[in-house]
Amino acid sequence: MRQNVEEMLEIVTIVIEKVMNLVKSLPLNNLLVGVVVPIAAAWISYYLAERAISKKENSRLYIQIELIKRELKINDDALSEFISYVEEMNKMEKALEFPLFFMKQFLINTFDGLQKIKNDYAHMIPLIFEKPTQIYILMQKLEEVGKEIEKEESKYCANEYLDEKRKQKLSKLIEEKEQYIEKLKVIKDRDIYKEFSCLQTQLEKLIIGDVFDKMDRQEDNFVVAKYIYNRIKTFNEKEDKTKEGVISLYKDLAIFEISSDIVKDGRFNQDEFELNYKIFNKSEGMQKKLYELCEKYYKWVTLKEQVLNYKFTFEDKRWKEVSSDFVLINDRELYISLVELYERFYIDIGDRYKEKYDYSMIQHNEIQKIMDQLAQHEIKLKRRCK
Repeated sequence: MRQNVEEMLEIVTIVIEKVMNLVKSLPLNNLLVGVVVPIAAAWISYYLAERAISKKENSRLYIQIELIKRELKINDDALSEFISYVEEMNKMEKALEFPLFFMKQFLINTFDGLQKIKNDYAHMIPLIFEKPTQIYILMQKLEEVGKEIEKEESKYCANEYLDEKRKQKLSKLIEEKEQYIEKLKVIKDRDIYKEFSCLQTQLEKLIIGDVFDKMDRQEDNFVVAKYIYNRIKTFNEKEDKTKEGVISLYKDLAIFEISSDIVKDGRFNQDEFELNYKIFNKSEGMQKKLYELCEKYYKWVTLKEQVLNYKFTFEDKRWKEVSSDFVLINDRELYISLVELYERFYIDIGDRYKEKYDYSMIQHNEIQKIMDQLAQHEIKLKRRCK
């Protein structure tokens, strides 16, 4: 259609030139009727045709800008999500800081140690296991592979090929059995009592001086950290440790009372926590403080996992389709900004979350700037389309 209009304009231009050549030789009346009127009509036709082309181009460009804005919004949502994860993670980490600068991570390290014990030792109070869950799993696998070995050893295969296959399978089963035995050797001496003793040793390596004995601070994080440490120390000082003592310790430390289902698919279930540990189980005093800090700890853990595993997925389909037409906007700086923005979507930003955060902030701010500029161009184009 555009080609037809351009051909028409070219014809009109030629006609105008020929008509102008006749103007000098015609009388005034003939000039008005035979030349001026046709020229005016031709000029109006030319103007209307040019305006139609311009309106069509502006309408197309307006739609393209809107599509690019939507694509940028999708990309900005991904960046904003990561930014919010990092900022919320930092907020939770700040809320878990120990109030002494040289022991900032003490409370987090304490909860990490308790969580490891919780993960390694199955318990459903009043039922607890003194040995790591992995030992029971390995014992079960040893029993199963032992039965498989006996089964293969008792087989008789007259066929040489089948007998060779049997021997190969038997060899793999024996190798598998030996691997289980080696794993058992590594953890066979572990038990729940030694775990709390090791945890106390680890915490004491982090403690500077006698802070809990010589300092009397009232911040919740200090009070809770001191309580946990002293409770573990008191348990370890007992000569005759029992399952009942472990159950009592589990209850006092609160974290063992919280269901593992509170974290599912890498996300903290806020509603379940509120229901089970704030509404139905209203704690007071130290227990309340423990549950509050456990809530922050689990939020921090899940946010940290989301941040470390976050993968950016950016869209560029629309930009690839219309980037060549964007020069029609006649805004050199905007066009260059868009080109550079999309190029940065695919640079290697590494795996460190701080680098990803800085990158996300730069891209987010640039997108906001570009979106504002595109909005201004949309306003201008909308006027031209009327």
